[in-house]
Amino acid sequence: MNKRLMRWVMSMGLVGSTLLSAIAPALALTPAEIEERLEAIPVFTVTDENGAPLVARVENQLFAGVFIDPNDADAFRQRVLAGNGNFNGEVQVIPVSMKEIYTIERQRMLAAQNGGVSEDDVDFVYIPDQREVELAQTLLPADRELQGVPLFAVRVNDPANVANSVYLTLEQENGEPIVPFYFSKQQADALAQRYRESSALPANSDQVTIEVSTLELILANWERSNQPGLQQIFLVPSSEALQRVNAGN
Repeated sequence: MNKRLMRWVMSMGLVGSTLLSAIAPALALTPAEIEERLEAIPVFTVTDENGAPLVARVENQLFAGVFIDPNDADAFRQRVLAGNGNFNGEVQVIPVSMKEIYTIERQRMLAAQNGGVSEDDVDFVYIPDQREVELAQTLLPADRELQGVPLFAVRVNDPANVANSVYLTLEQENGEPIVPFYFSKQQADALAQRYRESSALPANSDQVTIEVSTLELILANWERSNQPGLQQIFLVPSSEALQRVNAGN
């Protein structure tokens, strides 16, 4: 997974003033297409020595945490070790592709529809980076509470007509534009600033803004919506997550 991640990230480049505007309608993504987009997104699980995720039982359901931030996974591992001497240090943080989690959850959902879920099936729950949650919350209306893992995208607004607001795009190696949705607000801020500089806009120009969405909403839309533009959305992992994967631990 490491080489795939690095190659994908290094291939991105600022398109400049190219913006996502009119895109032909398209069908919702297939499960295989969604899995392909999630393959390069690392997440982190805390497992026992055999690689089985640590779980908690709530009523009749088993839950396992999937951490977006590797540091949160490290902290959870330390809490487990401090609170349970039986593990004897045999607890580890394992990076996995989000594709694997998505595939397992989708199979579980299909099994549930057919009445095939048992009490021993594990429901994976994404644990967002709390710092990013707090940053995202500052961008939302006061009466709206973020529900899920925050994602950040860059929008460029037409000062003469707010309805003409569009997403800033990046260019793939094949020349196709993509709309990056970042797990890190800092990365979205950096892209916004690069656009301001390329367009000679003031550093505090509100013509360029950061929009907040959630991982759960994007996944649901990929699966069910025919809304134009969704196929252009790609998720971009945080630099911390990439560094952990590339470090091999």
